[in-house]
Amino acid sequence: MDPAPANPLSSDRIDDQTLKEAAFHEAAHVAVAVAMGVKVTFATIKTSFAAAHAAGSLGHVCVHPHPDPGPEDGWPNSHWVETVAMTLLAGYLIEDLLWPEYAMPRGDVSDHLRVMEIYRTFEPRDPAAVLDRMYTARDKCEQVLHIPTVVDWVEAVANGLLANPTMHGGELYRRFFNNRCSALHPNDPDIMCSRGPHPGGFHLSRAPGDQQPIDWPSFQPPSRVPLGSLPPNLRALRNLNRGGRPRPLTKAWADILDRFPAGAPGERGFEAPRSARERRSGSGSMGQCESDRGHGR
Repeated sequence: MDPAPANPLSSDRIDDQTLKEAAFHEAAHVAVAVAMGVKVTFATIKTSFAAAHAAGSLGHVCVHPHPDPGPEDGWPNSHWVETVAMTLLAGYLIEDLLWPEYAMPRGDVSDHLRVMEIYRTFEPRDPAAVLDRMYTARDKCEQVLHIPTVVDWVEAVANGLLANPTMHGGELYRRFFNNRCSALHPNDPDIMCSRGPHPGGFHLSRAPGDQQPIDWPSFQPPSRVPLGSLPPNLRALRNLNRGGRPRPLTKAWADILDRFPAGAPGERGFEAPRSARERRSGSGSMGQCESDRGHGR
Protein backbone atom coordinates (compact mmCIF):
# COMPACT_ATOMS: atom_id res chain seq x y z
CA MET A 1 0.00 0.00 0.00
CA ASP A 2 1.80 3.09 -1.20
CA PRO A 3 1.11 6.35 0.65
CA ALA A 4 -0.88 9.01 -1.17
CA PRO A 5 0.17 12.67 -1.00
CA ALA A 6 0.26 14.03 2.54
CA ASN A 7 -2.83 15.42 4.24
CA PRO A 8 -5.50 14.17 1.78
CA LEU A 9 -8.41 14.96 4.09
CA SER A 10 -10.45 18.12 3.93
CA SER A 11 -11.50 19.68 7.25
CA ASP A 12 -11.87 23.36 6.44
CA ARG A 13 -15.63 23.49 6.67
CA ILE A 14 -15.80 22.70 10.41
CA ASP A 15 -15.62 25.71 12.73
CA ASP A 16 -14.77 24.61 16.25
CA GLN A 17 -11.15 23.47 16.27
CA THR A 18 -11.19 21.41 19.45
CA LEU A 19 -14.37 19.57 18.51
CA LYS A 20 -13.04 19.06 15.00
CA GLU A 21 -9.85 17.48 16.30
CA ALA A 22 -11.83 15.16 18.59
CA ALA A 23 -14.15 14.13 15.74
CA PHE A 24 -11.31 13.31 13.36
CA HIS A 25 -9.38 11.56 16.14
CA GLU A 26 -12.26 9.19 16.88
CA ALA A 27 -13.14 8.81 13.18
CA ALA A 28 -9.60 7.62 12.50
CA HIS A 29 -9.94 4.98 15.22
CA VAL A 30 -13.20 3.84 13.61
CA ALA A 31 -11.89 3.80 10.04
CA VAL A 32 -8.64 1.95 10.78
CA ALA A 33 -10.45 -0.53 13.03
CA VAL A 34 -12.94 -1.32 10.24
CA ALA A 35 -10.18 -1.53 7.62
CA MET A 36 -8.25 -3.98 9.84
CA GLY A 37 -11.32 -6.13 10.51
CA VAL A 38 -12.09 -4.98 14.06
CA LYS A 39 -15.81 -4.63 14.82
CA VAL A 40 -16.66 -1.15 16.15
CA THR A 41 -19.49 -0.93 18.69
CA PHE A 42 -19.58 2.70 19.84
CA ALA A 43 -18.14 6.15 19.09
CA THR A 44 -18.63 9.47 20.85
CA ILE A 45 -17.25 12.98 21.09
CA LYS A 46 -19.39 13.76 24.14
CA THR A 47 -16.98 14.48 26.96
CA SER A 48 -19.43 13.19 29.58
CA PHE A 49 -19.42 9.76 27.91
CA ALA A 50 -15.70 9.77 27.06
CA ALA A 51 -14.61 10.66 30.59
CA ALA A 52 -16.14 7.42 31.85
CA HIS A 53 -13.51 5.56 29.81
CA ALA A 54 -10.49 7.88 30.11
CA ALA A 55 -10.22 10.87 32.42
CA GLY A 56 -9.85 14.14 30.54
CA SER A 57 -10.69 12.55 27.20
CA LEU A 58 -12.72 14.47 24.61
CA GLY A 59 -13.98 11.34 22.85
CA HIS A 60 -13.96 7.56 22.84
CA VAL A 61 -14.34 4.62 20.48
CA CYS A 62 -15.27 1.15 21.70
CA VAL A 63 -14.59 -2.05 19.77
CA HIS A 64 -15.69 -5.64 20.23
CA PRO A 65 -13.34 -7.45 22.63
CA HIS A 66 -10.43 -9.12 20.88
CA PRO A 67 -10.01 -12.84 21.52
CA ASP A 68 -7.07 -13.66 23.76
CA PRO A 69 -3.85 -13.99 21.76
CA GLY A 70 -2.76 -17.54 20.98
CA PRO A 71 0.69 -19.02 20.35
CA GLU A 72 0.61 -17.81 16.75
CA ASP A 73 0.22 -14.23 18.02
CA GLY A 74 3.28 -14.21 20.26
CA TRP A 75 5.56 -12.14 18.07
CA PRO A 76 5.71 -8.37 17.40
CA ASN A 77 4.58 -8.52 13.75
CA SER A 78 1.65 -10.88 14.25
CA HIS A 79 -1.79 -9.95 12.94
CA TRP A 80 -3.09 -9.65 16.51
CA VAL A 81 -0.34 -7.30 17.69
CA GLU A 82 -0.25 -5.10 14.60
CA THR A 83 -4.04 -4.76 14.40
CA VAL A 84 -4.38 -3.68 18.03
CA ALA A 85 -1.39 -1.31 17.85
CA MET A 86 -2.35 0.35 14.58
CA THR A 87 -5.97 0.87 15.64
CA LEU A 88 -4.82 2.52 18.87
CA LEU A 89 -2.32 4.78 17.08
CA ALA A 90 -4.75 6.04 14.43
CA GLY A 91 -6.33 8.84 16.48
CA TYR A 92 -3.29 10.94 17.29
CA LEU A 93 -1.70 10.13 13.94
CA ILE A 94 -4.60 11.65 11.99
CA GLU A 95 -4.27 14.80 14.09
CA ASP A 96 -0.57 15.02 13.19
CA LEU A 97 -1.38 14.55 9.50
CA LEU A 98 -4.14 17.15 9.46
CA TRP A 99 -2.54 19.68 11.78
CA PRO A 100 1.26 19.14 11.57
CA GLU A 101 1.90 22.54 13.14
CA TYR A 102 0.73 21.04 16.43
CA ALA A 103 2.46 17.65 16.11
CA MET A 104 4.28 16.76 19.32
CA PRO A 105 5.12 14.13 21.90
CA ARG A 106 2.11 13.65 24.20
CA GLY A 107 3.60 11.78 27.13
CA ASP A 108 1.44 9.39 29.12
CA VAL A 109 -1.72 9.37 26.99
CA SER A 110 -3.72 6.15 27.17
CA ASP A 111 -3.47 5.08 23.51
CA HIS A 112 0.31 5.47 23.31
CA LEU A 113 0.84 3.92 26.75
CA ARG A 114 -1.10 0.81 25.73
CA VAL A 115 0.85 0.44 22.48
CA MET A 116 4.13 0.80 24.35
CA GLU A 117 3.04 -1.83 26.88
CA ILE A 118 2.16 -4.27 24.08
CA TYR A 119 5.64 -4.03 22.55
CA ARG A 120 7.24 -3.94 25.99
CA THR A 121 6.08 -7.54 26.47
CA PHE A 122 8.52 -8.53 23.71
CA GLU A 123 11.39 -6.19 24.62
CA PRO A 124 11.09 -5.83 28.42
CA ARG A 125 14.62 -4.44 28.87
CA ASP A 126 15.11 -2.47 25.66
CA PRO A 127 13.16 0.82 25.52
CA ALA A 128 14.93 1.87 22.31
CA ALA A 129 13.78 -1.29 20.52
CA VAL A 130 10.22 -0.69 21.72
CA LEU A 131 10.32 2.89 20.43
CA ASP A 132 11.46 1.60 17.04
CA ARG A 133 8.58 -0.90 16.93
CA MET A 134 6.12 1.85 17.82
CA TYR A 135 7.37 3.95 14.90
CA THR A 136 7.08 0.94 12.57
CA ALA A 137 3.45 0.42 13.62
CA ARG A 138 2.81 4.14 13.19
CA ASP A 139 4.25 4.08 9.66
CA LYS A 140 2.00 1.13 8.75
CA CYS A 141 -1.00 2.91 10.23
CA GLU A 142 -0.19 5.97 8.12
CA GLN A 143 -0.24 3.81 4.98
CA VAL A 144 -3.73 2.61 5.89
CA LEU A 145 -4.91 6.18 6.54
CA HIS A 146 -3.81 7.16 3.02
CA ILE A 147 -5.90 4.49 1.27
CA PRO A 148 -8.59 6.48 -0.61
CA THR A 149 -11.45 4.39 0.81
CA VAL A 150 -10.18 4.96 4.36
CA VAL A 151 -9.78 8.70 3.66
CA ASP A 152 -13.46 8.82 2.70
CA TRP A 153 -14.45 6.88 5.81
CA VAL A 154 -12.52 9.17 8.14
CA GLU A 155 -14.09 12.30 6.73
CA ALA A 156 -17.60 10.85 6.65
CA VAL A 157 -17.47 9.52 10.21
CA ALA A 158 -15.91 12.75 11.54
CA ASN A 159 -18.64 14.86 10.01
CA GLY A 160 -21.21 12.35 11.21
CA LEU A 161 -19.97 12.67 14.78
CA LEU A 162 -20.07 16.45 14.57
CA ALA A 163 -23.74 16.23 13.59
CA ASN A 164 -24.58 13.36 15.97
CA PRO A 165 -21.96 13.21 18.75
CA THR A 166 -22.72 9.65 19.89
CA MET A 167 -23.33 6.67 17.62
CA HIS A 168 -23.62 2.97 18.39
CA GLY A 169 -22.25 0.26 16.16
CA GLY A 170 -25.45 -0.43 14.27
CA GLU A 171 -25.80 3.20 13.21
CA LEU A 172 -22.11 3.51 12.27
CA TYR A 173 -22.25 0.48 9.99
CA ARG A 174 -25.60 1.46 8.52
CA ARG A 175 -24.60 5.06 7.73
CA PHE A 176 -20.99 4.68 6.63
CA PHE A 177 -20.30 1.04 5.72
CA ASN A 178 -23.51 -0.19 4.01
CA ASN A 179 -24.19 -2.58 6.89
CA ARG A 180 -21.08 -4.55 5.93
CA CYS A 181 -17.96 -5.53 7.83
CA SER A 182 -15.93 -3.67 5.13
CA ALA A 183 -12.53 -5.01 6.23
CA LEU A 184 -9.93 -4.48 3.50
CA HIS A 185 -7.90 -7.35 2.11
CA PRO A 186 -4.29 -6.99 3.37
CA ASN A 187 -2.84 -7.43 -0.13
CA ASP A 188 -5.45 -5.53 -2.13
CA PRO A 189 -7.41 -2.68 -0.49
CA ASP A 190 -9.87 -2.73 -3.41
CA ILE A 191 -11.20 -6.03 -2.04
CA MET A 192 -13.61 -5.50 0.85
CA CYS A 193 -15.43 -7.90 3.16
CA SER A 194 -19.10 -8.02 2.16
CA ARG A 195 -20.31 -9.96 5.22
CA GLY A 196 -22.30 -8.19 7.90
CA PRO A 197 -20.29 -6.76 10.82
CA HIS A 198 -18.60 -9.63 12.66
CA PRO A 199 -15.90 -9.79 15.34
CA GLY A 200 -13.73 -12.62 13.99
CA GLY A 201 -13.48 -15.77 11.93
CA PHE A 202 -13.03 -15.14 8.20
CA HIS A 203 -13.69 -12.20 5.90
CA LEU A 204 -15.44 -12.85 2.59
CA SER A 205 -15.75 -10.75 -0.55
CA ARG A 206 -18.66 -11.45 -2.86
CA ALA A 207 -18.36 -8.50 -5.21
CA PRO A 208 -20.69 -8.61 -8.27
CA GLY A 209 -18.96 -10.31 -11.18
CA ASP A 210 -16.48 -12.24 -9.03
CA GLN A 211 -16.20 -15.76 -10.37
CA GLN A 212 -15.25 -17.09 -6.96
CA PRO A 213 -15.60 -15.49 -3.52
CA ILE A 214 -12.35 -14.40 -1.86
CA ASP A 215 -11.82 -15.09 1.83
CA TRP A 216 -9.07 -14.23 4.30
CA PRO A 217 -8.64 -14.70 8.07
CA SER A 218 -9.62 -12.28 10.81
CA PHE A 219 -9.24 -12.78 14.56
CA GLN A 220 -9.49 -16.47 15.37
CA PRO A 221 -11.02 -18.05 18.50
CA PRO A 222 -8.35 -18.37 21.19
CA SER A 223 -6.40 -21.59 21.34
CA ARG A 224 -7.23 -23.79 24.34
CA VAL A 225 -3.76 -23.66 25.82
CA PRO A 226 -3.31 -23.88 29.62
CA LEU A 227 -2.20 -20.57 31.06
CA GLY A 228 0.84 -22.13 32.72
CA SER A 229 2.17 -23.39 29.37
CA LEU A 230 2.08 -19.95 27.72
CA PRO A 231 5.35 -18.03 27.44
CA PRO A 232 5.61 -14.88 29.58
CA ASN A 233 4.97 -12.47 26.70
CA LEU A 234 1.68 -14.18 25.79
CA ARG A 235 0.57 -14.22 29.42
CA ALA A 236 1.30 -10.48 29.57
CA LEU A 237 -0.60 -9.83 26.33
CA ARG A 238 -3.57 -11.82 27.61
CA ASN A 239 -3.59 -9.79 30.80
CA LEU A 240 -3.57 -6.54 28.81
CA ASN A 241 -6.32 -7.83 26.53
CA ARG A 242 -8.48 -8.54 29.58
CA GLY A 243 -8.11 -5.00 30.91
CA GLY A 244 -4.98 -5.38 33.01
CA ARG A 245 -3.15 -2.20 33.91
CA PRO A 246 0.23 -1.40 32.34
CA ARG A 247 3.26 -1.84 34.54
CA PRO A 248 4.66 1.17 36.43
CA LEU A 249 6.93 3.36 34.33
CA THR A 250 10.56 3.81 35.25
CA LYS A 251 12.29 6.92 33.95
CA ALA A 252 13.60 5.07 30.90
CA TRP A 253 10.11 3.97 29.86
CA ALA A 254 8.56 7.36 30.64
CA ASP A 255 11.20 8.93 28.39
CA ILE A 256 10.00 6.72 25.52
CA LEU A 257 6.49 8.12 25.82
CA ASP A 258 7.89 11.65 26.03
CA ARG A 259 9.73 11.05 22.75
CA PHE A 260 6.89 9.41 20.82
CA PRO A 261 6.02 10.71 18.38
CA ALA A 262 8.76 13.31 18.25
CA GLY A 263 6.88 15.51 15.83
CA ALA A 264 5.04 15.09 12.56
CA PRO A 265 5.67 11.97 10.44
CA GLY A 266 9.25 12.08 9.17
CA GLU A 267 10.25 14.82 11.66
CA ARG A 268 11.28 12.91 14.76
CA GLY A 269 13.39 15.75 16.09
CA PHE A 270 10.51 18.26 16.10
CA GLU A 271 9.15 19.78 19.28
CA ALA A 272 6.09 22.03 19.31
CA PRO A 273 5.92 25.20 21.43
CA ARG A 274 4.75 24.64 25.00
CA SER A 275 1.41 26.33 24.35
CA ALA A 276 0.67 23.86 21.54
CA ARG A 277 1.77 20.88 23.64
CA GLU A 278 -0.60 21.89 26.43
CA ARG A 279 -3.44 22.50 24.01
CA ARG A 280 -3.19 19.14 22.27
CA SER A 281 -3.25 16.74 25.23
CA GLY A 282 -6.05 14.24 25.81
CA SER A 283 -8.01 14.42 22.55
CA GLY A 284 -9.52 10.97 22.78
CA SER A 285 -9.14 7.28 23.52
CA MET A 286 -10.10 3.81 22.37
CA GLY A 287 -10.98 0.61 24.19
CA GLN A 288 -12.97 -2.60 24.23
CA CYS A 289 -16.58 -3.23 25.33
CA GLU A 290 -17.81 -6.31 27.10
CA SER A 291 -20.46 -6.76 24.41
CA ASP A 292 -22.34 -4.90 21.70
CA ARG A 293 -25.12 -4.33 24.23
CA GLY A 294 -22.70 -2.67 26.65
CA HIS A 295 -23.63 0.72 25.21
CA GLY A 296 -27.32 0.09 24.75
CA ARG A 297 -27.19 -0.77 21.09
